[in-house]
Amino acid sequence: MNEYIAAAVDELYQLGARHVVFSGGSRSTTMAMLFMAHGQYKTYMNIDERSAAFFALGIAKRSQTPVVLVCTSGSAGAHYYPALIEAYYSRVPLIVLTADRPPEAQGIGAPQTMDQVKLFGPYVKHFETLSPRAEDFIYPRQVMTRAYMAATDVVPGPVHINVPLREPLVPDLGASNFTKGRQSKRFQKVRGHSQLSATDCETLLAELQGKRGIMLCGPLTGYEQWSAEYRESVLGLAKALQTPILADPLSPMRAVEDALVMDSYDAFLSDSAWRADLQPEYILLIGQIPVSKRLQQFVKQQAGALCYQIDPGAAYRNGALTTNVVLQIEPKAWADQMVKALANREKTEDSLNAETTLVIKDVVKHKPTASTAKISQFVARWQQAQAGMRKQLNQAATEEILFEGRFVQVLQQCLPSYANVVVANSMAIRDFDYFWPRGATTLRVYGNRGINGIDGIESTALGVGAAYGEPTVLVTGDLSFFHDMNGLVMGRTEQLNLVVLLFNNDGGGIFEYLPQKGVPNFEYLFGTPQGLTYSALASLMGVQYESITDYASFPKQVQKALHKGGIHILEVKTNRAVSRELHRKYTVSVYEK
Repeated sequence: MNEYIAAAVDELYQLGARHVVFSGGSRSTTMAMLFMAHGQYKTYMNIDERSAAFFALGIAKRSQTPVVLVCTSGSAGAHYYPALIEAYYSRVPLIVLTADRPPEAQGIGAPQTMDQVKLFGPYVKHFETLSPRAEDFIYPRQVMTRAYMAATDVVPGPVHINVPLREPLVPDLGASNFTKGRQSKRFQKVRGHSQLSATDCETLLAELQGKRGIMLCGPLTGYEQWSAEYRESVLGLAKALQTPILADPLSPMRAVEDALVMDSYDAFLSDSAWRADLQPEYILLIGQIPVSKRLQQFVKQQAGALCYQIDPGAAYRNGALTTNVVLQIEPKAWADQMVKALANREKTEDSLNAETTLVIKDVVKHKPTASTAKISQFVARWQQAQAGMRKQLNQAATEEILFEGRFVQVLQQCLPSYANVVVANSMAIRDFDYFWPRGATTLRVYGNRGINGIDGIESTALGVGAAYGEPTVLVTGDLSFFHDMNGLVMGRTEQLNLVVLLFNNDGGGIFEYLPQKGVPNFEYLFGTPQGLTYSALASLMGVQYESITDYASFPKQVQKALHKGGIHILEVKTNRAVSRELHRKYTVSVYEK
């Protein structure tokens, strides 16, 4: 009776979906059995829908292709909500298929039945109910095509298809059902690259050339941002404009080793004298605004600077509220176009200069102008601040007390090529902002910065690693880790690999740096110590546990865990108050004239 669902399953594969994540349930039996019978999908089972959705999020982050989620009816789909909100804001493609009771079972008190129409509200890019049409094998293919198109739009994101199913739920698994309704000519989606008009490009160049500018590169999703070509294009434009790049730890530009790349700006922007010296005349924002709060405050203070947001979508992505112009274009295509236009403009200027100076002997070509000298001085001051601050941050490498910052530095040095690193929010991402220096060219760093929550991080990391079977390390604090411990179960049942570097300071360490510090009932309301013994997870979940007590053995322990495979927890016990003082020791800026 429900065999038409086979056409939907096949169509998603024909369109490009390759991974499907199930959560158990009765009403979803038809879909689960048909996905398995199709035989071409990589499948995963996670009994917890919340964890399953974050796992799918991780696969999609790494693969940049839609991942299918399948769950039963009732409250099951509601557990996807946190991950879908994250996917929506971080632009990650997911296709959610929620099983549902048929129309005749709605509104009469039938068990495990609720209104699932537009269940996820505004946090999906497309919603549709797949109406039961038992004899029609073309219609479900059309629905899946619409869903896939929306999920992989210029701004990708999650979509939701609600699937009412009648009993009997066990379908006919005959192979012929998967070919029914296929079109003789396959549907294809060919993605092109946009560009600015020649007039807009020239206008922009006139606004930027000869002025002091900075480029903010934040977390980026939606295209092959970790490719060498992307980094070369953005760096090429920065060199052409002589623009410092302020690279977030989750930006692919943090992986670039170049004197124009700044990685310690959060620290030196704490000094008012540096902030006064480094004021730009324009700001280029690529991706989300970086995690650094000091940088966001600095941007907000630049009332006289023009701020350009370069983004394939039209959403406002600048929490500092300073954007003046939105350039709706993919950053790589834009950078390439700008570099080419700049080169053409210089050739034209050189040709004109040659024509007007033929009668003058000993002409000094490219004689520095007042504007180029001004830009050179501006860039030199940024580089001076960067060099001095990075030198100070690197002194953490001599620290003997167990300190998160030094472990982050050591981790970068001991990871194998092409490893994935997933960073939790709160203090972990801020430790990376300070202590993860530029230049780790082959390492990819991911995080859930769409909505900045602490939930689902183990599941996300497992998904990132599962996408292509690459070595993956999760760096997290204890509260983020605690929030998604059940995600580790799937890692064991599906025989996945992940090394977790767990910084355990028994509580919310980030609040040690916020205004809440010192208020009445601080520990109860904000410190929230849990007093958990994480070594017990070894027997509870079958994972492998080690306590890290020194720096000398840490690299070998990481490499051993990656080589052995499975789920490994490497716990570093730290002290919140001590870590706060060590942060102050290494991150307080010193102004240099």
